Amino acid sequence: MKNSILIWFILICLAFCLLVFAKQLVIKTKEVKFQSGEVQLVGTLAMPRLKKAPFPTVVIVHGSGTDTRKKHRGYWRLISQGLAVLTYDKRGIGESGGTYQSLSMANAEHLLQTLANDAAAAVDFLKKQPQIDINRIGLLGGSQAGWVMPLAAHQNKSISFLVSISGPAVTFGQEDYYSQLTGDSPGPFSGLTENQIDSMLDTYNGPSGYDPRPILEQINIPSFWLLGEKDRSVPTRKSVEVLNEINGPGKSLKIKVYPRGEHSIKDYQTGRRINYWKDIYLWLSEIKII
Repeated sequence: MKNSILIWFILICLAFCLLVFAKQLVIKTKEVKFQSGEVQLVGTLAMPRLKKAPFPTVVIVHGSGTDTRKKHRGYWRLISQGLAVLTYDKRGIGESGGTYQSLSMANAEHLLQTLANDAAAAVDFLKKQPQIDINRIGLLGGSQAGWVMPLAAHQNKSISFLVSISGPAVTFGQEDYYSQLTGDSPGPFSGLTENQIDSMLDTYNGPSGYDPRPILEQINIPSFWLLGEKDRSVPTRKSVEVLNEINGPGKSLKIKVYPRGEHSIKDYQTGRRINYWKDIYLWLSEIKII
């Protein structure tokens, strides 16, 4: 019995070592530092080891949390498609300078622009790197990043595309009110029905706070918006309405709604992750990024 346990332990250790070694064979990384105004941000640039530079590149833009770049290593899956990936510690988090702030009605306008400046600065840094294709640099992020990325793209014309995962296209006030109505927690809606929540959101007349629509109307780069119909944080129906209203001539805007998806694009009943990456890869291929 003891020998069997030892053998299994050794096999698990060997498998782990092989996995780490295999990743090192296909991915090369380097720590980078860049300035955003007076703040220094620290990140990791991960690139394909077995493909030829220059690489199309994605900057990963943070949501509302305090995640460091280490928690964004899951985005390295993009490297399998020939892309380089830049992740960085959010300002005030990890090794990056500055002060972390939570988003509120009072500070939303200023804070979102500050975070957009950080993303734009990451793109400016990438433009100076010889391994990077300066004509194929985009942004990808989830949740709050849906507000941040269009601001960054409006500011930095070198950004050629963006991918928003569960990002809001509504005002701060609408998103905050919707979250209060749903309880913003896993599982089916409680207390109110979905129809009741939709009706109450339609008649919301409270403060709007930051409104992304004017910026969304002005940017014309290809953008892909992935949303879950069962999202309890971002009002998908209202966001899709806004995106459809601004979509028109000169726009390259695609929307994908997952009927069973919640905020993390997992099945709202089973908790299983929905494979939205295949849709992202297909879209990146369609716009000739990969």
